Amino acid sequence: MLQQLDIMPSTLSARQRPRSLDKTPDQWLRWILGAGIVVSILSFIYFFQQGITTDFYDAGARMLITRRVVDSPTPGLAQLGAVWLPLTHIAALPFIGIDWMYQTGIAGSLVSMASFVLSLYFVYRLSTLLTEKRAAGLVGVLVFVLNPNILYMQSTPMTELPMIAMAAGGCYYLTLATRNPDKRRWYLWSGVYLALGSLIRYENWIILFAAVPLLIYSFARRRFAWARLEGTLIYWGYWAFFGIAAWLAWNLLIFGDPLYFQRGEYADPSNWVFEGSQVVGNFPMALMTYIFAILSTVGPMLIAAIAGIVIYLARTRLRADSVMPFLPLALFPFFVLVVFVGQRPLDVPQITGGVYNIRFGLIMSLPVAVFAAYLASQHRFLIGTVGAAAVISAGVLVGTLGIITTEEARIQVNPDQVAAGEWFADHYHGEWMLLESFGNDIFQHTAGIRLSHVIYEGTYQTWELALAEPAQWAEWVVMRPAVGQGQPADKLWRTYHDDPGFHQDYELTYNNPGLEIYRRRPASQ
Repeated sequence: MLQQLDIMPSTLSARQRPRSLDKTPDQWLRWILGAGIVVSILSFIYFFQQGITTDFYDAGARMLITRRVVDSPTPGLAQLGAVWLPLTHIAALPFIGIDWMYQTGIAGSLVSMASFVLSLYFVYRLSTLLTEKRAAGLVGVLVFVLNPNILYMQSTPMTELPMIAMAAGGCYYLTLATRNPDKRRWYLWSGVYLALGSLIRYENWIILFAAVPLLIYSFARRRFAWARLEGTLIYWGYWAFFGIAAWLAWNLLIFGDPLYFQRGEYADPSNWVFEGSQVVGNFPMALMTYIFAILSTVGPMLIAAIAGIVIYLARTRLRADSVMPFLPLALFPFFVLVVFVGQRPLDVPQITGGVYNIRFGLIMSLPVAVFAAYLASQHRFLIGTVGAAAVISAGVLVGTLGIITTEEARIQVNPDQVAAGEWFADHYHGEWMLLESFGNDIFQHTAGIRLSHVIYEGTYQTWELALAEPAQWAEWVVMRPAVGQGQPADKLWRTYHDDPGFHQDYELTYNNPGLEIYRRRPASQ
């Protein structure tokens, strides 16, 4: 069956096939990558000096997850857990054992920075592939690299840039595959990038699933025989779906349920979606919310991209070899849907007055860059015009909303947990501690303590024993009361706060509205 991949000649004309742009050395690309590395480093230094590269709540939490693989009462890969996909944590492992790289978040920022440079490579490659003009490819790179929100997110230990890089790689190689359906290597490489992306963010699963009907459409337009269509999909799917299969197997092996990442105790959307949201259940409001999220993070370049999409559709008329650049756009209806049903919260200043998860809009920066480049390719005048518009767009973003992803990050800094972590760092001397990690990540990361004596819900075969008899296991107990709208008290507070026996064994040594820290009483008491 697989042999049939190579028996039919390409139906593309010589004009439609990729020209020497992909075969000759590209000095422009070398300069772009070199400049991209410099921009990445300088951007990181700028935001690092402001002390905001780990302000996102998830940034500290991701560093904790990675650190526990090497620093935990039960170290090992099982500490990667089952809610967040593991690849960015695994990529940071070579650096996480260095204390200052862990504490500053640099161990994770390096992964984002490398992904930023890789994203530039694929934005340029995909733009030049669609336009056959290197100048248009440069415009696409400018649109991407001049976005201040991209520059900030690539400086953090977050997963937006790794996600974009893998999506861009998968989209580029799938475009090559639909233009050269006889070349197996393009199916292989597209599958590899999509599989890696599926181990970074669940949104990449949507891109992967959306690729299937687009491939079938492309094959059907070429009137592939059923055997060839089936064989090609199987060959591509073998690589592309490996990441999802591996994650399901991991959940089954470690947690006994292949869907534990969705059905587990800490995967319930009620942990982070507040009741009474004016967006949940209101489709027009959910649609406008995500559109505003895109405008707030990508800026006016969205208009140029829409114009590019319209022209691209008019010129290609959904040819068999033209559909794959639309692949990242599958995330648009996906995010509207998850906001509508309440699977993920999203707040934008224009509707709710707040800022939360607005970085979801930044994921559209990939198709915006590519289709803005396509618009620029239509006329020599537009090359300079769209390039200048990218500069103006960056200025509009900063001048109106500021770098809004930095605002979202600052809002997530929990002053109570930061204060408790700083106090604890001065009073902790290596004793055993019991706490529920979920919701208390900022405290742990701020304290900067060794994790080898911290018992938490992921400590194998010890957590339940310590919960039953804390005085036998832990010198310190940290618990979080209910705080604000929708954030319930943690399991330790619910279990022990009103338990007289617990208070006979422990005394309250520190508390603020967000955390209570108890220490075991001396035996004489």
